Amino acid sequence: MVVIQMSMIWFLIVGVVPSEALQDDTGIKKNCEFEGSSFIIERILKNKTEELPSCQDVCDANDKCLIWRDQYNSCNLTVYDIKKDKDRMPSGIANCGQISDKAISCEAQDDEAFLKKTKVPGKKNKEACQTSCNESETGNCLLWEYTDNKKANRCKHFKLKVKPNADSTFGIRYCSNECFSRNYNVLSDPSRSVNSGDGTFDGVRILYCDCRGENKWCDTVGNKQKSPGWQGEGWYRLTGEAGSRIPEKTANEFRCGTTKPGYVSVKHPTSEGESISAKFCFDDTVLDKICYKSTQGKITNCGDFYVYYLKEVSWCAYRYCATNDF
Repeated sequence: MVVIQMSMIWFLIVGVVPSEALQDDTGIKKNCEFEGSSFIIERILKNKTEELPSCQDVCDANDKCLIWRDQYNSCNLTVYDIKKDKDRMPSGIANCGQISDKAISCEAQDDEAFLKKTKVPGKKNKEACQTSCNESETGNCLLWEYTDNKKANRCKHFKLKVKPNADSTFGIRYCSNECFSRNYNVLSDPSRSVNSGDGTFDGVRILYCDCRGENKWCDTVGNKQKSPGWQGEGWYRLTGEAGSRIPEKTANEFRCGTTKPGYVSVKHPTSEGESISAKFCFDDTVLDKICYKSTQGKITNCGDFYVYYLKEVSWCAYRYCATNDF
């Protein structure tokens, strides 16, 4: 299954003046906000006798389509509907201003994913409605609408809902890259810092591992534990008391809350948006072997921070370290 870290969408619509615009990798400007618009579902039946493009292709061909869903014999498209004769209704895409100009398509398979419209009380203006969607704790608010008229002010969020093991496919026309906050996990545990010891707390020695005990070499029971915040293979950002980056040189043994601290064997990319392949090493001082174990991953320069594509280690106790220095 392709993991959908449901990050947002940045798109399009013709004939509306945006408050902010972006460009995707095709050079087409994608609007962030729309006036006098609402989100509706268009259902397009598939032709049973003639092969049609995928629902992704159908959405791509519609400049008003933001989200597509392939279910049974139809493509359900979430599109903008311009209501010129209606009361003022600002609508927008969550966190659109943060979207990278290198957008990619994104989909989830084997999950029944759909948008559910939800009223959000207590939001007295457009800005409050938009902010509450942008800052959704679960990261599942994709679109927002605000109705401003004499009768009532209403804020509505379109939230992602997922039902596992259902026969449908869901996709977002444009997903941001790995620098977008909904596309990476966060590692902030202080014990991951190079300044931390080997994991001995109150006389009890706990060694953290960046794996989940799914093979015989990754024992995460007893004094060997899965690292706090570790979610398996994927993109990660280091923050807080842990540090902001993975060091480019080995830490001393028995640091970072483990016995085999990890570091990256290459220099970090220096240009914003630059992404490189990287080898992450774990030394063994007992055997006097440099980079005794290693994993292959990536590093992306996101401007003010880095994100790392990290794979699970296959051994305990091996763990990626963090520092505020190179």
